[in-house]
Amino acid sequence: MMLCRSLGALFLPSNDRLGLKVNLMKKKILIADDDPTVLDVIRMILDKAGYKTETTLNGRTLLNNIPADFDLILLDVRMSGIDGFMICRHLKSQESTRDIPIVMVSAIPELGRMTENSCADAYLEKPFNMFELLQIVEKYTHRDKSDGTESADGKKK
Repeated sequence: MMLCRSLGALFLPSNDRLGLKVNLMKKKILIADDDPTVLDVIRMILDKAGYKTETTLNGRTLLNNIPADFDLILLDVRMSGIDGFMICRHLKSQESTRDIPIVMVSAIPELGRMTENSCADAYLEKPFNMFELLQIVEKYTHRDKSDGTESADGKKK
């Protein structure tokens, strides 16, 4: 399923059909995007897959003290009035948030090369399908945040 502006036909398979683990303790994900439709679609996919999500349309809120209990941050590159790469560098420079994996999300060409300079852990190019989104989310929520190594279940980062 491609990320699109039409929510009416959104069909989300259950975790077992996606081949994903059902987390006994829900992983907490912060989604930051200034497009409310994109934010809603990503939130719906992740909620259906069993993740706990919080959202923000305003990138500037991420410059303030955000809770360190997030397991992952999905961050749009082009937030209204602020650069997502700058937000990423800021979060990675803070002791309380430096170990939270950050995945940059954007339709910008050459996003991978640009992400290298931002301290982000990974990137996801728009448009993406829900399986790509869920695969990268599972990869970064099932690792040991304290040292960046793979998790006990053998998932590589």
